[in-house]
Amino acid sequence: MNEKKKKKKSARPFIYKPFIIPSMTIFRNDKVMIEQAYHLLAYSTEKVMFESESGTVQIIGENLLITLLYEEQMVIEGEIKELRFLPT
Repeated sequence: MNEKKKKKKSARPFIYKPFIIPSMTIFRNDKVMIEQAYHLLAYSTEKVMFESESGTVQIIGENLLITLLYEEQMVIEGEIKELRFLPT
């Protein structure tokens, strides 16, 4: 008797990993509050850059100042001229 053995594929459990996108609230053109996970990449009075899982965010302006910096929250004040999102 020639029996073929069927190989069972081991069922891998589905692991849910949330896709975290930064949430930004803009107040006029002089203040922005960023919430959610990020990594600060660069900071100057003209540019602030941070990275999230979905891409890099650049805030361009003049006299930019980080007035609040917590683990998952940041507030930037100054004359905000441009917001750029560069997807990964």
